[in-house]
Amino acid sequence: MLLLALGWLCTGSLQPAPREVQGSARPELSPPLLLSDPLQSTGEPKVAVGPGGEIYIVWDGNPPSGCNSNVYFARSLDGGSSFSAPVSLSNLGCPPNEAAWHPEVAVDAAGTLYVVWVYGGPSDFGIYFVRSTDAGGTFTAPKNISRTAESTGAFVPELAAGAVGEVIAVWLDEYEPYPGQSEQIFFTRSTDSGDTFSAPVQVSFRWTPEWSASSGPAVSTDALAQLYAGWDQGRIGAAPDVLLVASYDGGQTFSAPVNLSEGLGASGRLRIASETPSRVYAIWQMLRPRSWETMFRRSLDGGATFSELKRLSRGGHGSSIPQGIAVGRPEQVCAVWEEVNKGFDIFMRCSFNGGENFRKEFNATGRRGHFEGDIALDAAGSAYLVFGCSLRGVNPDYWWWGVCFRRSLEPLQ
Repeated sequence: MLLLALGWLCTGSLQPAPREVQGSARPELSPPLLLSDPLQSTGEPKVAVGPGGEIYIVWDGNPPSGCNSNVYFARSLDGGSSFSAPVSLSNLGCPPNEAAWHPEVAVDAAGTLYVVWVYGGPSDFGIYFVRSTDAGGTFTAPKNISRTAESTGAFVPELAAGAVGEVIAVWLDEYEPYPGQSEQIFFTRSTDSGDTFSAPVQVSFRWTPEWSASSGPAVSTDALAQLYAGWDQGRIGAAPDVLLVASYDGGQTFSAPVNLSEGLGASGRLRIASETPSRVYAIWQMLRPRSWETMFRRSLDGGATFSELKRLSRGGHGSSIPQGIAVGRPEQVCAVWEEVNKGFDIFMRCSFNGGENFRKEFNATGRRGHFEGDIALDAAGSAYLVFGCSLRGVNPDYWWWGVCFRRSLEPLQ
């Protein structure tokens, strides 16, 4: 399938939003490129970049004919100038009782590529995993990494990779040995590029009369194999908070949870990124007096303590929904969020001093009609974005969404 360049698209206590760094400028971005088949409705696009500049994008999609969702993959080996035609990693075709959705993608320091997704079928339900050691040319057979005798069905996987062979995953599940507990967050790790995984362990709070359901898992790891996992969890009579734990021994033990939102407003959709030495960056959605906002905190000591709470999104411009956060060259961190204000846009904001302050936000998609974004940065600091985009410019009768890609034409400064 030919890829379409979319010319119809325009190229503690609460603290105020981080101040703009003087002299900042909106980066020049490539025109939007449609990656998905226009005849398929799509969602949940994710992006990762390899150490050699390879760009990998995954999403779920299904044609309007009524087939269930499959997971699709496309790659670029020329820095994002062109992409391969999409291929199905789930290979389900169009069965009536099977579906694959919510893919995640990550790349380790050796360039090994990992993808996970949710599979639901008549006799199985869980988190499926594949690996590629040839830049996405071929993949291993899918395997269930969440299956245990106690699992009743796993959802919402998140994936991270770091040191050579290091890949970790978290997801939402309910285990039968704890009757009556709501969904909780489970964790697994591989140090052999996914040949084997550790037994899943629960990192969220057990169900108690105080703590109830968990959701919104998040995960990150750095080059030294320090591991971070987070989630949001409700309490009886109180709004949900977002929490984060750290492990410095390969996931055998975890720190006590740090409450990032501190009960200051209903919170969820946590996204985390990390880099050496011991830096952790977190964004999430918090309910403020007028709307939902995208909040930020950072840790310089491996998640033991965090900075004051700051708002990244534009106050007074409608609700925002965090989409992704990524690190590039040292102390460069960028976040993207969906903003709902008479339509949908993906906004982006970057820091070049480890989150101490941020450049001014800008509209990364260019026109209303875009949602569900993600971001990756390479070691030089260039940015790669994917997002859901309207297909009305391709055909005015298309009411569904495609997957579009943009990149910065130079490393961000």
